[in-house]
Amino acid sequence: MSDQGMFQRNINSDGAAAQSFDGDGDIDSTSSVVAVDTTDANVTVSLPSQLASAGMTITVVKPIAANDVIIVVQTGDSLDGVVDAPVSILAAAGAYASLTFVSTGASWANIG
Repeated sequence: MSDQGMFQRNINSDGAAAQSFDGDGDIDSTSSVVAVDTTDANVTVSLPSQLASAGMTITVVKPIAANDVIIVVQTGDSLDGVVDAPVSILAAAGAYASLTFVSTGASWANIG
């Protein structure tokens, strides 16, 4: 995936990186919080490589109620043990819905 939408990277006071998207893109391997603006359409974001991100936690937040966020893994990676499995934050979840993912190095785990 490419960063076709607006991409922003900030460093929080604790040193953790945050990103925001309003179009499809790849989550940076140093980001811990990702805000996805779905005002205009559904947005797909891709988690970084599970192996390169072992031990990392990423929270994806959808601050807008409209449309969906689709979270995918890199080709060949897995989510909750399923290869190439996507997961979504649906419009019905409302504003500020979020999902948190942890990489074990062997898979991404959706911890809610």
